[in-house]
Amino acid sequence: MPETNRRQLLKALGITTVGLAAVSSDAWAEDRVMAAAVHHHLDSQEAAPIPPHDKFFQGRELASVERLTDLILPSDGSPGAKDANVAAFLDFYLAGSPPSAQSPFRAGLKALDAAASAKSGKAFSDLAPAQQQELLEAIWPPKSSGDLRAFLMNARRLTVFAFYTSKIGVKELGYAGNTYASEFPGACTHQHEL
Repeated sequence: MPETNRRQLLKALGITTVGLAAVSSDAWAEDRVMAAAVHHHLDSQEAAPIPPHDKFFQGRELASVERLTDLILPSDGSPGAKDANVAAFLDFYLAGSPPSAQSPFRAGLKALDAAASAKSGKAFSDLAPAQQQELLEAIWPPKSSGDLRAFLMNARRLTVFAFYTSKIGVKELGYAGNTYASEFPGACTHQHEL
């Protein structure tokens, strides 16, 4: 898929994802955590460091997530996941999420490491960048199944969501916020009788 089409698709997914809520037994709790994470993520884009919080990612997991999100949404002349601190957002988001969101993500990271180990004898974060790209191309849905497939789909959804709710992503969308429009080009200009 050409890069411009891919980026346009990710933009559309980002716009759509912002408006959708996850449906699960813990949907309300997940929505509150997501809302808090979004507000934090938007605030942290200036210069503020991420506030102290319980860390979700352990050991090499953060390195794996940083690389995975960068492969999902690379910096390719326009901002990518790394520029928007997507991995830090996911750490913040998952640390406050219920176990129903945490467990599948952690299982997916283990499945990703298992796939990397089966192919090369190393964990995903220990692979060279070219090997990581090659592995993802080999296992990307629909080529994968089970925990790995669910994880990759969720990782892509969360990466796009995190990117397009960051200041960098909002700017990339061209969203100007609640602004006053003094003109409406293309709108009806004749007078209507009431």
